[in-house]
Amino acid sequence: MQFLLSAVQSCVIGAAAEEFIFRGFLLKRLASKTTVLMGTILSSLLFGILHYDIIGSFIFGFIMSILYLKSGNLLLPITIHILYNTAVTVLPDVTNITTISDLHTYMIPNFIMLLLSALILTMYIKRNIKNIFSSEIKIFQNRKSLL
Repeated sequence: MQFLLSAVQSCVIGAAAEEFIFRGFLLKRLASKTTVLMGTILSSLLFGILHYDIIGSFIFGFIMSILYLKSGNLLLPITIHILYNTAVTVLPDVTNITTISDLHTYMIPNFIMLLLSALILTMYIKRNIKNIFSSEIKIFQNRKSLL
């Protein structure tokens, strides 16, 4: 029962709270004070600094920011964040590499996932680079919502 409560807290409540704070509030504020790109970088950097894996969390935060900016809705990044946290909690053997032996054991599946993720992200960015940080970002169409 303790594990279940802890999992719900970290997987669901934690993910939703982080998305509201970093994307729903910080990203909007920083982007309104600077540029959308700078707001995305700064909010993702803060997200990364407050997590154990700074680089991985920065990249994750950056991707969640793009999803939020393009969809205009926090539900998409919240859902993905919940799924990610759940996968990390439920599959600790694949994600918790602590020794060289663990690294060798899980190297091939993790490397395959890295390559597939990088390929999909690269294809998405190449197709949408002109639109990712354009002025047609949905959350900024109504400037009054930023105040």
